[in-house]
Amino acid sequence: RTPSQRRSGLRGRLRAVALIPWALSLSLEKRAKLRRMIRARNRGLVVICDRYPQDQFQGFNDGCLLGRFASSSSRLAQALARWEARAYADARLYPPDVVIKLIASPEVALSRRPEMSAEEIENRIEVVRALRFPDETLVAEIDADQPLDEVVRSVRRVIWKVL
Repeated sequence: RTPSQRRSGLRGRLRAVALIPWALSLSLEKRAKLRRMIRARNRGLVVICDRYPQDQFQGFNDGCLLGRFASSSSRLAQALARWEARAYADARLYPPDVVIKLIASPEVALSRRPEMSAEEIENRIEVVRALRFPDETLVAEIDADQPLDEVVRSVRRVIWKVL
C-alpha cells in the first residue's frame, strides 16, 4: 500500500473510532427522551417531537450510527452496536400516534440546503417517504413546497384531527 492509501485508511479508522462515543451519547439521549415521552404520554399529555428514532435506515435520519459494526470482527464493536440499536428498537415499541412528513421537491429542498448535493437531497426525500410506521400511526405527507403559512395550516389540521 502507498503512503496515501495508509493515511486514507487511518483517517477512516479514526473517524470510526470518533463516531463511537458520539453515537453512544446520542443513544443515551434518545433513551432518556423516550422515557420522558412515555411518562408524559401515560399522564395524558400530548407529546410533540420534531424527530423520532427509527431503525429502518442505518446511519441516516435519526437512525442507528453503529449498525455497520454489528458484523465487525471485534466483539466489543458488536456489543456497542447492539447496545446502541436497543434504544431504536425500544422506540419501535412505542410508536408515535401521528407522523407528519414534510416533503419538498428536490429543487426546493436544494434551494433551502445548498450545502447538500442533489443526490443527497433526493436520497433523503426517498428515505422519508419510505419510512414505515405501524397501522395505528396516522402518517400525513405535507407538500413543503407550499408557502410557510400554508404548510403550518396543513400541519395544524392534521394535529387537530387527532386531538
